[in-house]
Amino acid sequence: MTSSELRQKPLYLLKRNSMINQEQFGKHWFEVHAAVLKSIPEWPRLRSGYVQNHLIGSGLLGQLPFPYDGVAQVYVRPGTEGGPSFPEMPVFRERVIPDEEAFLDRSRVVVLKTLEHVILPGAGAVKVFVFHRRRAGLSQQDFSNRWRTVHRDIVLAQRDFVQGLRGYRQDHTISGATRYLAGGVVPVDEEFDGASEFWFDSSEAAKAAFNASGYTRGIRDDASNLFDLSREIACLVAPRVILPE
Repeated sequence: MTSSELRQKPLYLLKRNSMINQEQFGKHWFEVHAAVLKSIPEWPRLRSGYVQNHLIGSGLLGQLPFPYDGVAQVYVRPGTEGGPSFPEMPVFRERVIPDEEAFLDRSRVVVLKTLEHVILPGAGAVKVFVFHRRRAGLSQQDFSNRWRTVHRDIVLAQRDFVQGLRGYRQDHTISGATRYLAGGVVPVDEEFDGASEFWFDSSEAAKAAFNASGYTRGIRDDASNLFDLSREIACLVAPRVILPE
């Protein structure tokens, strides 16, 4: 599949407004912000999917950190990539930005523009995001090629990891497109080369898979040849579909 056939899928690493707590953030995001978006006619014409990924508890999985408050994912409707984009429209400035400012710190929300590779179709009640930075010395092209071929096959070969796996997708970052939501330049420590998404039926199933030897040895051993593991972050989330794909 060529890059022109892959779906554009921006991922938003969210930071909440410092004046509200995590519960208030989640409530506003799900109840108020979703309603604002759905009330705008232009939104579904330019978006073919929107999912809010809310942290389950602290969102932490094992020893991996996660310094954000949630992950939003958007699908750009095919054929509209040439613009104007939704954020360029007056209605976005007039209605969306004021609401975002009520619950987000827009200057610290990281926007990763990615292309989605569906490895294992399917979904589940919970999902694990793992955000990756490539190992030093690997070009982005070599990294992407190895990730979607060799590493994919190693992941799928680990029986004790995949027995509870309900879906697996890789989101490959478009080079040079990462930015803050408010438009600022993202520092190197907040840049990522992509994200893995793994679906499971429950939090218990997700934790069991990530504690299995297939992950801790088989997958992680190969990952050290591909990813900078010191830069890896992950979260356990409950996906809430606002606009179905």
